[in-house]
Amino acid sequence: MRKTKSFVSVLLVVCLLFAFPGISFGAAQMADDGAAARGVGGDQGNNQGNIVSVSADTGTVNAKFNKQPPGGKPKASDFTIQRQVNGGAAEVIIPTSYTWGPSAKIATFAVPSLASGSLGLEVVYSVSFKGAAFVSAPAFAISAWPPLDIVHKGQANAMIVVAPDADEQTQAAADTLAEYVLKSTGAQLPVITEDQLSGDNGQLQDQVRIHIGANGSQQDPHLDELLQAVDADGDGYVIHFHENEIVIAGSSVWGTKNGVFDFLERYVGVRWLMPGPDGEDVPQTTDLTIERSDILENPAFIQRVVSPMVTSPDEAHPLQSQNEWAQRNRLQGKYNMPVGFHHNLYSLFPVEWYGSTRPDFYPKSIPPNPGAAASWQPCFSADGSVEAAVYGILQYFAANPDASSFSLGVNDSGNYCETDSNHPLYPDRINSVGRIHMSEIYYKWVNDVVEQVLEVYPDKWFGLLAYEEVNDPPAFPLNPRVVPFVTKDRLSWTDPEVKDVEHGMIEQWEQVAENVGWYDYLYGTLYTIPRIYPHVMAENYRYAKDNHVIAHYAELYGNAGDGPKAWLSAKLQWDPNQDVDALLEEWYERAVGPAAAADLAAYYALWEHYWTEQIQASDWFQIGKNMTYLAFNDLSYLNLVTDDMVTQSRALLEAAVAKAGTPKQKARANVLLRAFEYYEASALSYPKKNDPPASEAEALQLLDHIAETIAGKLAYAQDRLRLLEEFKNDPLLVNPASLRIDWSGWNKYDFWNLIEYIRENEAAGGPVTQKVRELASSEQPSKIRSFAELLEEVLFGWGSVTANASFENGTTTASPWELWVSSTGTIKRTEGMSRTGNASLVVDKLARGGPAQLFSINPGLIAARAYFYTPAGTHHNGTIQLLYNVKDAQGNNLTVLRSEEKAIADTAGEWTSIGILEEVPAAIGGKEVKKIQVVVLINGFAEGSGLYVDDVEVFQKRGSLDPNLVTKDTFWSLYDSINQQEPNGGPKRLYVEALAASPEYSEGREYAKLLANTLSGTQPVNDNPSFEAGTAPWSLFLANGAGTMNRVTDAVYSHSGSAGIVVSGTATQKILNQYFTFNTGPAAAKVFFKIPQGKTTAGTIQLGFNMNTADGKSAGVVRSNVKPLSASNGDWASIDYAFWIPQAINNLEVGRVQFVVIITGLEGTVPIYLDDVNIYQ
Repeated sequence: MRKTKSFVSVLLVVCLLFAFPGISFGAAQMADDGAAARGVGGDQGNNQGNIVSVSADTGTVNAKFNKQPPGGKPKASDFTIQRQVNGGAAEVIIPTSYTWGPSAKIATFAVPSLASGSLGLEVVYSVSFKGAAFVSAPAFAISAWPPLDIVHKGQANAMIVVAPDADEQTQAAADTLAEYVLKSTGAQLPVITEDQLSGDNGQLQDQVRIHIGANGSQQDPHLDELLQAVDADGDGYVIHFHENEIVIAGSSVWGTKNGVFDFLERYVGVRWLMPGPDGEDVPQTTDLTIERSDILENPAFIQRVVSPMVTSPDEAHPLQSQNEWAQRNRLQGKYNMPVGFHHNLYSLFPVEWYGSTRPDFYPKSIPPNPGAAASWQPCFSADGSVEAAVYGILQYFAANPDASSFSLGVNDSGNYCETDSNHPLYPDRINSVGRIHMSEIYYKWVNDVVEQVLEVYPDKWFGLLAYEEVNDPPAFPLNPRVVPFVTKDRLSWTDPEVKDVEHGMIEQWEQVAENVGWYDYLYGTLYTIPRIYPHVMAENYRYAKDNHVIAHYAELYGNAGDGPKAWLSAKLQWDPNQDVDALLEEWYERAVGPAAAADLAAYYALWEHYWTEQIQASDWFQIGKNMTYLAFNDLSYLNLVTDDMVTQSRALLEAAVAKAGTPKQKARANVLLRAFEYYEASALSYPKKNDPPASEAEALQLLDHIAETIAGKLAYAQDRLRLLEEFKNDPLLVNPASLRIDWSGWNKYDFWNLIEYIRENEAAGGPVTQKVRELASSEQPSKIRSFAELLEEVLFGWGSVTANASFENGTTTASPWELWVSSTGTIKRTEGMSRTGNASLVVDKLARGGPAQLFSINPGLIAARAYFYTPAGTHHNGTIQLLYNVKDAQGNNLTVLRSEEKAIADTAGEWTSIGILEEVPAAIGGKEVKKIQVVVLINGFAEGSGLYVDDVEVFQKRGSLDPNLVTKDTFWSLYDSINQQEPNGGPKRLYVEALAASPEYSEGREYAKLLANTLSGTQPVNDNPSFEAGTAPWSLFLANGAGTMNRVTDAVYSHSGSAGIVVSGTATQKILNQYFTFNTGPAAAKVFFKIPQGKTTAGTIQLGFNMNTADGKSAGVVRSNVKPLSASNGDWASIDYAFWIPQAINNLEVGRVQFVVIITGLEGTVPIYLDDVNIYQ
């Protein structure tokens, strides 16, 4: 500040030299009184008259001469005046007026007054005449200004002043100031306008005036100087004292509001610790006195946003109290942050504009659904895409002239055109987070777009997300108006190697971007225990400030259970150099009182140690540390939480409640304890990974332990869901994230460990098997009985609920499995590599996706397991997870039940299982559960290849006459199982017969009737199925070539009886077909085929039904899975299909049905033999 003043003084002197050419300035040095008395200055002084003494006070300087200087009255320009304050450097002072007293020979100067502020001043004035030595006045003191009494003994001694035309935000700031002074002191400060102040005839002149905004009527150069130091691009402020006035002002209305919030914190002592009334701490006093000392504050980062507190508190919103809390802690929101950057490209390429005219703007030239904002990107390499984006942005700024920025953030969930391996610009490179490297293509497009927009709007900013495929910096500089927000969960920086790599990444970004933002993941309620790491946060914010990061955005989604985390983040984003320990101590003491603070601090220190030290040893952390964010939807981080940690946490919080001070501090302590109840229920109900039993005794002990503890674990699991519901309407405890992670408390590790023990050690029965059967046959319903019943089901029951669980049916696909690919990569059925059978799925370069199957389910306990394999020596970051999407009858998702995530590379070279065991409720949120979709979720495998998945099985205890047991998907597997395992009858056949005889109608009952009849040897409904009577009424349709169908009577080529047929020829498709007399309802077909020994073929076979109206009009067709003909390998193989023939399709009544056997791609040199082409109804 002194340098600024000196510079201004020098400028004024230069100006005076031009205005008064004869002016003389003495050297900037001090002369003592003795030197002046001795007439220092030589003969020149004796000839012209000398200054013999100087006197001064706050506004006047007098210089006395020994005689009249020659020439009459001296000119003002003959004098130089200096001022020295508190022993500092002397500065030249320009007088405001000058008079000469000839009789007394005294020159009198008026000089600007000094205001002391909160500190006293010692002032020395010195005067030089025509360049002679300076003569100094005796030092005099200016007393410090007394503190300002705002409230004295409960009485207001101040008013709050706003401009007559103050905007709503400034008026709101004034009202907030009055509100909290009233809460603290009981005194109401009036809020008036400057017009009202000037018209009060002096009645209010003695009171302190607190001006909100820099529109005061008095001129104040010092205030102007202070405001020039406020960052125009940020929302800083000044609190300036002048006589009995205080001015709180910023360079923007948001800066002014921040100044008011700081005033309340700094002088009134207010703290907004948590959202809502109970979250604020307001000291109670009858006196409010403020020392006069100017405050100038600029934030370290121009953008400070914590999600979801991003909406203006002026708007009605479910999180309104949280939004208000954020603003009062000087955070911003989407309503006032300077740089937008979120997912936004969908807004520039609406399908309504370009879907029909420019489909090439979209992946694979297939426009997304109207309104779709995720899972697609515009094609950055498409001609015209730059111009289309520029057009949209120019339209936006024309409609929103006050907008400071436009977001060029990519859409969420990937799907870039150029990541298709067949695209001519396919990058063929993996970036640092395991995604295909799209940075060169995307950021060039960004530069091209921005360059054109800046020609029209040169002052706009363009934010974007450096995220997933565009995570890494490009090789070239970005336009200076582009701000990339680099995404990372920086808790992972507790790992030194990750920290080094990420610091290197930030430094790389600094090389190509003039300004960088951080996007962080501070979660929050997405975790089920308090996730707090204040010292890591502080270190990270300091690093950001030191490395030119200008903006922050963090996803928090927190509640009161996070303790000081959100408050600390706000404080450190404003000034990261603050002492984090002092801030924590302040929060703990203000939250619960000094007596309880140590217990609360110890509670959060326990969890800080967990998240910054213990967690690093977990598979969860090691898998996730290199990803964009740690996997909050993988609950295996709870494996390291011990019962002792939970017990200790409760004891500390209960002690804090007991010791808390004021009623509000007690209320806050109780809120923290209540938040802990959810953490406690989560930790104690979560099914942790246990070692498998190594002996019969350990297996029996495990069953006993489950029987003793399962009820408690299930109760805790229900408690956590109950608490979530109860928290919904509490602003301090609400979970603002929409993600719901459920589990029921059952332990899948114990379940599958017992399965494996029995299979490996008691194949013919034994004590553990006997114990399971005893528990399962217990007369009294119990949790352990349900557990044992499901063990029996897996070991001895009906088999998997999933159809085609081992992927034996199909060619490259494996119906009814959906092979889901989110963006890039492939999933295909393959043969020759499998855990069981002959087939599996092979996954290559899959960013995200996996096999999924939807099926009907009944409420109750459900177990699932899948196996995966990748070759030894595999190195990549991919993960695999098993989950249930729980749905209602319409297919709407009700919740998701998940296994842990496993690193695929950790078990390379061996088949490894991943399992899940959960209890599916009858209803969720008032909606009945009817279906489940099981998904094997593969994530981050974009750089990997050769991942095999097999045996995806789901098991549920079959209820009494379960109609979901016999379906079109299970019909033939049940037929084969009963035929092979129960030729003379057994429990499965009895079950089918009982379901078939059920009086309650269902599709399952009708399929059971057909299955029972088929097992009993009912005859096919089609004619001549075994070709014993020639080939009629069968016919052969040929496509693209010639072919023949001939009856053969060689026993080698007849599956039953004495005849079959052989089909051959050059036609690419040969379709055996027959119309048959049908009934509405279930139909089941099975066909046997053989390829001669020694012949190879790439051909396939498929079954189907063509449904027509009575007059031959097509009503619909259905087809089975495709099966490779190579499955024959010289022996008889079969293909089967079951289907419900409807009465009508699309309002067309079905009058005729044609059965078809479709042979495709069979080479002309290879014949196929067919027999027993049976259709049952």
